[in-house]
Amino acid sequence: NTLNFFLKMEIFTFILQTNIFGSINMPVMRTFGLNAHMLGVLSSAYFYSNAGFLFIAGNLLDRFSTRRLILCAMLACTFGTIGFAISNSFLEAFMFRFVVGIGGAFCFLSGVRLASRWFTAYSAFPTLPMVTDGLWRDGDDPRDM
Repeated sequence: NTLNFFLKMEIFTFILQTNIFGSINMPVMRTFGLNAHMLGVLSSAYFYSNAGFLFIAGNLLDRFSTRRLILCAMLACTFGTIGFAISNSFLEAFMFRFVVGIGGAFCFLSGVRLASRWFTAYSAFPTLPMVTDGLWRDGDDPRDM
């Protein structure tokens, strides 16, 4: 029952994170002069870098301090977000979006690591998706979604 809840929450979070780019589609298309295909490539940069770096993040979390890796990941996300905001070309925007995905992989797995340390096995599974989703939303009102 707990595993079922955990899987549902993870799928919900995954769908939100991969589809949130839709809210800025039109301004991004106008700014960079993109067609629908190129916009799809740009939005997928986050997903592919995130999925590709999950394995690397897991290995590095086993070897190095979680605190230092979270700090580096947050800096990568901040750098990528600011770079995406000031990028002037499609290639720059793609690269910065890719960097945000890498940082997101490290931040998510660091949260998993911390939850496994702070909570019991029984309470970590339902707690983790709620905490990561809550941190990802940064206190947004659920009625606004």
